[in-house]
Amino acid sequence: MKILVTGGVGKVGQWLVRELLDGPAHEVTVLDRVPGPERGAVKYLVGDVQDLGQVMEAMYGAEAVIHLAAIHNPNIAPTSVTYQTNVVGTFNVHHAAFRLGIKRVVSASSNAIVGWSYSERFVPDYLPIDEDHPLRPEDVYGLSKEIGETIARSYIRKGLETVMLRPRV
Repeated sequence: MKILVTGGVGKVGQWLVRELLDGPAHEVTVLDRVPGPERGAVKYLVGDVQDLGQVMEAMYGAEAVIHLAAIHNPNIAPTSVTYQTNVVGTFNVHHAAFRLGIKRVVSASSNAIVGWSYSERFVPDYLPIDEDHPLRPEDVYGLSKEIGETIARSYIRKGLETVMLRPRV
């Protein structure tokens, strides 16, 4: 399968790319702002998910997309950069997949959308937290991930198969 991984040089992405290469035969392309290491079967493209043209070019010919490119912590970048990267990037990935006829997108969301990750005072309504728990993001990162899930749902209604994962780290 031909798979595009956005953010494939990042913290989670680099491990995912290794797993994809260890599994069944996949053609893996990585789109990241940082150049990737030379790894035979992987094609690394330097680009930015905020640029729809770059996303469409990188995605051309893919059968599936795994979208991991994001600013993952609200404390490491200005709020506007976190918002732009996460929201515009998620929109561009879903929009490009839809326009190019790619049927499957898997994206990383976050438990920060319920208020958990970077809050000092989060108290859940109940445990264990599930998909029905109220969403109460308290920072730009959590808000950007909530908007990302809304973007994904809007493309589901257009026929795109999309999955949003909320990894626990």
